[in-house]
Amino acid sequence: APDEIWNCGAIVLARGGTVLVTAAGTELPPEGTPEFLVLREGVPANALEREGDAWRSGPLQPGAYRLQVRGRGIAAKQLPFEIRTDETTRLEVPLHRGVPIQIRLRAATTDEGVQPELHITDSHDELVLAADVSLWQDEEGNAHTGEWRTEVSHAPGNYRVEARLEAGPRATAELRVDPGEALGYLLVSDRP
Repeated sequence: APDEIWNCGAIVLARGGTVLVTAAGTELPPEGTPEFLVLREGVPANALEREGDAWRSGPLQPGAYRLQVRGRGIAAKQLPFEIRTDETTRLEVPLHRGVPIQIRLRAATTDEGVQPELHITDSHDELVLAADVSLWQDEEGNAHTGEWRTEVSHAPGNYRVEARLEAGPRATAELRVDPGEALGYLLVSDRP
């Protein structure tokens, strides 16, 4: 309200650190451009910016984080790392070729604001991908409420896919990725 005063208490500004990622790997497909996201519970995902042959974050608060690695034809994975005050955490991340998989989610909802979240774990129950899924658009660019799609690449192996809808159902599926160039498809749905 006009002339209202809020007491916010003591606000402490802490110096942070950064992460610098270099990519290793020579078996990548020509179209394979890696994407790196910094993840931390309760904090929006932070994309790394290209800096020469490396990728760098902006200032990050000290603490534990996870680095999400993905890209077309690049096997998705997550790696833990630590940020310390006034330090640059250097990570050399081996990149491996992955099989592109298109994941489609169909859910019985009419809420336009619903944003599904996808969690994929490997056979060792390690999280390899946590991502939001975009609304599916047809060739004319029309978005379809209740239908989402994303593409991710995985190394050969077995995975568990879980789609989480905000305050709604969860859908799960098992996924087996075999070596090869063929694009795989998986439909995860809460409809019968």
